[in-house]
Amino acid sequence: MAALIVSIMELIVGLLRKYRLVNIAASCLGLLIAFAAVHTALASFNRMREAQIRISCYNLLDLGYRLEKYAVDRDELLPPATNWCDALIKFNSYSSREMRKGRVKNDEGLSEFAFNSNLSELKLAEVPKDMVLIFETQLAKNPAGGKELINPENHPLKGCFVLFGDMHVEFVRAEDFNNLRWKP
Repeated sequence: MAALIVSIMELIVGLLRKYRLVNIAASCLGLLIAFAAVHTALASFNRMREAQIRISCYNLLDLGYRLEKYAVDRDELLPPATNWCDALIKFNSYSSREMRKGRVKNDEGLSEFAFNSNLSELKLAEVPKDMVLIFETQLAKNPAGGKELINPENHPLKGCFVLFGDMHVEFVRAEDFNNLRWKP
């Protein structure tokens, strides 16, 4: 009888140990599933952010190309800062949606890119290679101005993309905005 009780006790202890292992295994599995879900969400967020970065860069490069085409047809002059977006849209049949970093909005004629107002009707060949030409800003109609219009909140790294006079695009952090060249 004692052997039977010992045997039952061993069986109960064994089941409790197994039950504890099952709990540990279930907890680990739950953690793995949670980690996989978070990882998938972060990967998706990163892909979305990378796509937004590519769109910003592409649109800035495209704006630079269109500015060059505009200047070639206008004795090398850049458009006036007061209506630069409208001038490009009329000249190139350019969609204003492309001036909004690929976001679909119903606001026609608005842009999230600003033109350096110091370049208004200047000859393109006179623009220094290291000078800001176009940069990211808040959505507005024909935005033009200087560093006061830069919007560093578009990106997690607190900065914005800038198109320079030599038509290259670069990400500039907020703390480096004062180092940018704004005047010829």
